Amino acid sequence: MRSRVVICIAVFLFGGGVLSAQETVVKDPSQSMTASDQKIEAASVSAAAPSVSVVGDTLVFSASAYRLAEDASLEELLKKIPGIEVNGGAVTLYGKQISELRVNGKRYFGGSISAGLQNIPAEMIDKVGAYERESDFTRLTGVDDGELVPVLDLKIKQDFLDGWKGRVTGGYGSSGRYAMKANANKITKEENSTAVANFH
Repeated sequence: MRSRVVICIAVFLFGGGVLSAQETVVKDPSQSMTASDQKIEAASVSAAAPSVSVVGDTLVFSASAYRLAEDASLEELLKKIPGIEVNGGAVTLYGKQISELRVNGKRYFGGSISAGLQNIPAEMIDKVGAYERESDFTRLTGVDDGELVPVLDLKIKQDFLDGWKGRVTGGYGSSGRYAMKANANKITKEENSTAVANFH
């Protein structure tokens, strides 16, 4: 006479989820089964955070997913992101030109893309968000003119908030020629400030 054996398998996931499966096996009593104790080594599975995600109507790129030089600028980070092109200070996302740059939701240098490309270090950036907002006309009048403004919104790492963070680069050549560039950024909940100086 054959008997039925139900085997249940459960896999517990980090974060609280459980995957389970159940299988019914018909056992022939003429076949014997022996029990044995075996130690199974623990196994772990890890994966890198996704480079892009969608949060509401915003496309979010994770800056940590892209390998960059230590002194890389925002421009160099954007050039690494699939779908984004940078050319002569202009930025396009999937062929649509970005009209405004924001940092933590606030306009940077009046929304200037070109100012941010060179003056914001990539190391400061946690996420790059891309979305479309209503036009200033619609916001002021309440009348929808059908125009949407493409925006890049940078989320700054917590370590870079509430203080001046800067960088100085320079070089020296023949005949006493030299060049030096210094920039500093201060990002707070209330304001974004940038100071830039060039010496030749």
